[in-house]
Amino acid sequence: MTHIVRKNVKGDLIEAGVWRGGASMLMKAVLDAYGDTKRHVVLADSFRGVPKPKQPRGDHGDELHRISGYLGVPREKVQEHFSRYGLLDDRIEFVEGLFEKTMPQLAGRRWSLIRLDGDLYESLMPPLEHLYDGLSRGGFVIIDDYNTFPQAEQAIADFREQRRVTAPLRRIDEHAAFWCKS
Repeated sequence: MTHIVRKNVKGDLIEAGVWRGGASMLMKAVLDAYGDTKRHVVLADSFRGVPKPKQPRGDHGDELHRISGYLGVPREKVQEHFSRYGLLDDRIEFVEGLFEKTMPQLAGRRWSLIRLDGDLYESLMPPLEHLYDGLSRGGFVIIDDYNTFPQAEQAIADFREQRRVTAPLRRIDEHAAFWCKS
């Protein structure tokens, strides 16, 4: 976030898969702390949990839909979290629905940060396919649970190969990874 603001990397920020909204709240708080009043933070989610995979891949990600009661935090609850910390304003955008339906409407926008927390192959590919072309040079793709779900790792490998992305993929911790678009 500080790199994006200090280097003036153009574009809004999006989190695809927001759960309770914590990472998006941090994005907005950092923008506010730096006095950045132009960028928007987009929260894209079904707000109902993880859908049952259309094409099971034979790993534990296939079962995430079974805990949708836990993972499905309603939009109103996420908005309450933003409000509680004074972060809810007209620069916070909510995009509700499954990524295969919602990501095409976001294509063509400029992004400085794309944070992906879709976990499943079919939840990660639509954001990558529709948003990546709008990612500015010096912008970041962050994949939560990259090292947790084999489906996430496979989606990222397939996308990077298809698009010939050569920027180094770096681990953040035991779960997440990122790359910076050059």
